[in-house]
Amino acid sequence: MAYGSAAEESQVLGARAQSLSRYRHLLGQRDGKLATLRDTIGPAGDRWKRAEDQLYHAAADTRAIYAKLGRLTDGNGLAVGWFIGAAIILALLEAPINKFMLDNILRGSNFDSYVISVFVTFVMLALAHYAGHHLRQFRSEYEERIYLSKIVVSMVILIILLGCISVLTIGRAFYSTAALVAVGKDIFSEIGRQVITVGLWQTLKAALSDNSALFLACLNTAGLAIAFLAAFTRYDSDKNYESAIDAERRANKALAKLETKYSQAVSRVAKNFEPKLSGVAAAYGAQTARLVTLKANRGAQITAEDQYDIAQEDVLLSQARSELGQKAQQRAADRPAPRSIEEAQPVLPLMARERR
Repeated sequence: MAYGSAAEESQVLGARAQSLSRYRHLLGQRDGKLATLRDTIGPAGDRWKRAEDQLYHAAADTRAIYAKLGRLTDGNGLAVGWFIGAAIILALLEAPINKFMLDNILRGSNFDSYVISVFVTFVMLALAHYAGHHLRQFRSEYEERIYLSKIVVSMVILIILLGCISVLTIGRAFYSTAALVAVGKDIFSEIGRQVITVGLWQTLKAALSDNSALFLACLNTAGLAIAFLAAFTRYDSDKNYESAIDAERRANKALAKLETKYSQAVSRVAKNFEPKLSGVAAAYGAQTARLVTLKANRGAQITAEDQYDIAQEDVLLSQARSELGQKAQQRAADRPAPRSIEEAQPVLPLMARERR
């Protein structure tokens, strides 16, 4: 076949048409999967819409309270995981000292006593933090009221914790002086006898004269004080503001998870079809270049159809990724409370436009 002959040009045109048909077929399959993803787990799905609606209302509540209070949040919003981790570390530090009674009471292995001691210490620290949380939010600026129940709960917990520290301190002093052969029940009967005889305060004063008991009391008090005061920095002073901030944070994270899941699914579909689409597109491009060369050699007019770029038909994938970017901007990142006056409003107009 002669170079640039009409037969070769016809053959190239036929192969090019087949490549275009094949490309559109693959594109249709991939775009069908992308459309299904969008309608199920993507922005058009019911779950996504519910998540957006929850974030919209949560953000509205936060901004409404912010507008009335006229201040930023005064809590640092430290994640609960950090508190749990710190409480476990404190419990591990205090457990070796607090387990002295459990060794005798349980009359088991050191490991059993240690585990229970860690648990008891952790519960005490959690109760101290809970008491601090209640006392931190006993007054609401937003509702303009005082919650007496929170004060009562905090006081009751603090009294219970004080009693626990007293028992541990007296018990430590008792075991420092009592015979090693004492059985577990002796600690309770002896402490009870001393309290009834001389009173709780005198019994505690006598116990504090023992160095090991004093050290135990100081360590327990310091740990509980840290857990108690941590609530004053972690939480906002207004419980309504704190609840609204938490609700917005949860809704924001829930929507972010959906975005991540949808983005990963889109990427997987794109990755599965990319080799075939790229191969067909490369073949089409080579055929197009050959067609243009053949026409140029025989002086024929080269039309826009001869130079058609097959890549311009691939629009749905870029639209899906662009939509994800827009959704991320509308979500405006995980911001549990506005950091400045200018940041107090932007989320609502963006999401309101989305609904219109």
